Amino acid sequence: MSNNDGTMNQHASDFRKKASTLGRDVEDLGSITKELAGAAVDKLQENAGEYYDQGMKKAKLFERGLEKKISSNPLMSLLIAAGVGLVAGALFNRR
Repeated sequence: MSNNDGTMNQHASDFRKKASTLGRDVEDLGSITKELAGAAVDKLQENAGEYYDQGMKKAKLFERGLEKKISSNPLMSLLIAAGVGLVAGALFNRR
């Protein structure tokens, strides 16, 4: 029977060692995951900033082009705006 007790003690000792190693591995995995998530958030913020800047540049270019068209054809621009206003007013009055 003492052989069984020795085997049980050895298994219990092995189990504790492996559980301790597993605990450290889980902690390491958690810290690596945290670092990866932080890096992903940083990259996302960087990309969002770049997309915002690109969008602002395109909006300003569109605004300049629209201003040029309006200043080169003021009467046509006024008529188009009036037509859009009439159509929008008719659509909103139906509701």
